[in-house]
Amino acid sequence: MSIAASSPAAAEPVTTGPLNILGSAVVRGPVTVEGPLKVGGNLAVHGPLTAERVAQLQPDEAERRAGDNNFYGPLTVKGPLVVRGDLEVRGPLTVKGPAGAVGKIDVDGPITERP
Repeated sequence: MSIAASSPAAAEPVTTGPLNILGSAVVRGPVTVEGPLKVGGNLAVHGPLTAERVAQLQPDEAERRAGDNNFYGPLTVKGPLVVRGDLEVRGPLTVKGPAGAVGKIDVDGPITERP
């Protein structure tokens, strides 16, 4: 499933079930994932990252594909989130499971790993 949302003038919170994004995604606001996060490309977080653990993934764990998806406002994913491209989060990222990326992981704020 590929989702794109664009409404820059009025940000709306988005809550969805497990989410598989084909291609890259930019989220302009905080992201909460109530499960694991797998990114097939690079993970860039402009804010703090909190997760069970943060790790480099093997390429076969999240295949990379082309695509461009934008979300405005807070994004909550109830279950796993798989991004088959790069993921940029412009706000804090909270993952209630492990977080990993095949590419580089770049976080502007602190990284907190919790059990």
